[in-house]
Amino acid sequence: MTPRDQVTREVFWNIPPLGRVTFYALAAATLAVFGYGVFLNLRRVLKGRETSISWDEIRSNLFKTTTEILSNRTVARRHRLAGLMHAGIMWGFIALFIGTVIISIEFDVFQEILGRSHGFWTGSFFLGYELTLDTMGTVFLLSLAVALARRYVFRTPQLSWKPIDFFLPASLLLIGLTGFIVEGLRLATTGSQLAYSPYWSPTGFLFSRLWQGMAASAARRVHGYLW
Repeated sequence: MTPRDQVTREVFWNIPPLGRVTFYALAAATLAVFGYGVFLNLRRVLKGRETSISWDEIRSNLFKTTTEILSNRTVARRHRLAGLMHAGIMWGFIALFIGTVIISIEFDVFQEILGRSHGFWTGSFFLGYELTLDTMGTVFLLSLAVALARRYVFRTPQLSWKPIDFFLPASLLLIGLTGFIVEGLRLATTGSQLAYSPYWSPTGFLFSRLWQGMAASAARRVHGYLW
C-alpha cells in the first residue's frame, strides 16, 4: 500500500521562482482591487438615510435572501435551464474558490511557514479534493458554455447584449479551460510517476490524452507558458 504522505502532488510543479513571485504579486493586486470595490460600496451604503428596522426583520430577510441566492430559486422559477445554469456557475465558482483556499493553507502555511513537506493535503483527503474539484470545474465550464450559447447562439430575446455580458463569462470559460489544459499537460508528463491513479482527476486525465506522445521537455514548456 502506498504511504499516505506520498498520495499528493507538488503545488507549483514546473513553475520557477519568478513565476511564483509574479503569481503572488497578481493575487495581492487582485485582492487590493476587490477590497477597494467593497470599500466603495460600503461607503455608499453608509451614506444612505437611516431606516428603522427590527432585528427580527433583518434575520428573516437575510435568511430568505440567502436561500434564494444559494438555490437560484428565483431564476429557476422563470426558466428551469437558466436556473440550472446559474446554479452550476455559482457552485462551480464557489467550489473552485474553496479549493484555492485549501491549497493556499496547505502550501503557504504548512509547507512554507511551518516548513513541513506536507500538511493535510494528502491521502484520501487529497483524492477526494482532486475528484471534487475536477467535477465541479467541469460543471462550471459546461454552465458557462450554456450561458454563452443562450445569449449568442440561440439569441434568447430577454437577454442583453452588452460587451460585459460576453467578456465576463467568456473570460471565466477561458481561465477554466486553460486550467484543465495545464492539468492535462502536468498529468501527461508526470502521470507515470504519481503515487495515485490519474483517474481521480477525470477531466484533467481526458485532457492529458491530447498530449500523449509529446516530448516531456516540450510539454513542460507549453505548461509553463499556459500557466
